[in-house]
Amino acid sequence: MNEKELDFILQEGEGQFVEFKEKFSDEVIETLVAFANFKGGKVIIGIDNKKNLKGVSLNEESVQNWINEIKTKTFHVLLPFSRIEKINGKNIVIFEIQESQIKPVSFKGRFFIRKENSNHLMNAPEITVESFNSQSKSSDAVLIEGFTIKDLNFAEIKRVIDLINKRKEIKIKTNATNFLVKYNLIKDNKLTLASLLLFSDKLASRRVVQTGVFQTDLIIKDELVCDNYLILQADELFEFVKKHISKITFIVDKPQNIQKWEYPLEALRELVINLIVHRDYSQTATIKIFPDKIIFLNYGGLPQEYKVEDFILGKRSSYIRNKLITRIFKDAGIIEEYSSGLARVVNSCRENSNRKPIFNVDRTSFSVEIKSLNQEKMGKRGAENDSENDSVKVGEKGGDGLVERLVERLVESQKRILKLAKENPYITKAELANKIGISTTAIDKNIETLKQKGLLKRIGADKGGHWEVWRNET
Repeated sequence: MNEKELDFILQEGEGQFVEFKEKFSDEVIETLVAFANFKGGKVIIGIDNKKNLKGVSLNEESVQNWINEIKTKTFHVLLPFSRIEKINGKNIVIFEIQESQIKPVSFKGRFFIRKENSNHLMNAPEITVESFNSQSKSSDAVLIEGFTIKDLNFAEIKRVIDLINKRKEIKIKTNATNFLVKYNLIKDNKLTLASLLLFSDKLASRRVVQTGVFQTDLIIKDELVCDNYLILQADELFEFVKKHISKITFIVDKPQNIQKWEYPLEALRELVINLIVHRDYSQTATIKIFPDKIIFLNYGGLPQEYKVEDFILGKRSSYIRNKLITRIFKDAGIIEEYSSGLARVVNSCRENSNRKPIFNVDRTSFSVEIKSLNQEKMGKRGAENDSENDSVKVGEKGGDGLVERLVERLVESQKRILKLAKENPYITKAELANKIGISTTAIDKNIETLKQKGLLKRIGADKGGHWEVWRNET
């Protein structure tokens, strides 16, 4: 912005899309919220209410501190675009905010909307209407000013079209522009946030996922700052995580040993994709790999009425924050089915004998903590061990085996189930109940526990199948 442009803005004065503030304060945040609940706008700091250029005093951290304050005092979290301009030797700061795709946005629990040249406190009916309308919108459908189709990478668009065509009987036989229109990635020749995240380098900073391998909470052994195109990002992040986990060999009383990844690969891939597709792109997502766990964190939680367990149990359809990105991922074959991802994560952890993942979800963030199958022997493993294969020697003195430790912690009835199933793999649940002296319902619960711990597996159907035991416990 130069002096001439500023003069023009000052002549126009404050209105539905512009407001002047002499200094940064809560009034700036209130106005940004009002703009976000309307059609967007900008706040120029360093100009008083009489349109005099006053300027503001700044240090290196001033603007970032203001942005942090805006983030902590708003919900849904606002992250305005900011820039510093020097006019006649004086600094002004311009905060510009787009219309929010998730409404209404609040400031300290209060909701404001822009009307003409002032902020108005929203009443209950207005809040209800905005909330209802917002639920049918998509966060990535917002139109981003200042970009054109020339800012997109057409080679990446063609690559994605080819991916989609591999899965479709009726092929896409159109040019890149028509493809973008078909998928609602451009509208009225304006680019959506989704189109820029999928196909442009201009907003690469908004795509960043910070991934670190931690030896301790403070010592980082390796890291990846990934800002690739979103579909390429899915593979890049998954391969980085996979590179830093191990395989475990269970040495058991069988002709062949059992080998497993310490984390189920299907679960890791699902969590990576979930982080990319459902995140709030106004903030950075993270993946932290520790010796005994991995934590996936993305901002953009769930509305209050949604519960993680509902998705896992199939009681709710998927909550899709970024509908345009999700559709591209689905048609390209990266997402299999809507709303089934978290259920697959839980099921694959169970099948791999990992503990159930820990979900920490609120309205602003979504994190998943998945425990290593190898966590029982972390003390012996040592953080410096990065070999692909670890051995867990069952029952061998000094081996500190995972399965040995799990068996030691079983209740007596579970130990007897393992012993009887080892002696007679074809024993029925009724026979187990009779021999142990407990009900068949109790037998079912104990068998489920043993399956979750990876100590007992059913091969074949209930009739005609048999039990497979990893260890004979007497």
